[in-house]
Amino acid sequence: MADAEDKADEEVEETEADTAEKSVRSAPPESVVISLKAAAGAPQLKSKKFKVTGSTECRKIVDHIQRLLKKDRVYCYVSAAHLLPALDEPVGTLAVNYGRLSSKIGWTLNFDYAEQPTWG
Repeated sequence: MADAEDKADEEVEETEADTAEKSVRSAPPESVVISLKAAAGAPQLKSKKFKVTGSTECRKIVDHIQRLLKKDRVYCYVSAAHLLPALDEPVGTLAVNYGRLSSKIGWTLNFDYAEQPTWG
């Protein structure tokens, strides 16, 4: 009978840990580190990492890359999924779904950028 109680306690602890992890992954982060990588022959940028608020729209990331490259059009993809995000999508939402959470720097979201369409 003691074994059944111990097993029940372990299941409760696992459930609480799962719930805590899910709440961390579902809460939009306050800030996100954006990491950029050139794709399809696009020029490399000197500044490849920067921090933005989680509510920053992807449009601002694209505009920033266009200014740095001095180009009228740039395609940005979420690296983990080769996803072309909507320009009004907050980077915090993308970070929770496709980014990495590190205890040292928080959320990181990797973007690939190109001067022409690269992935579907």
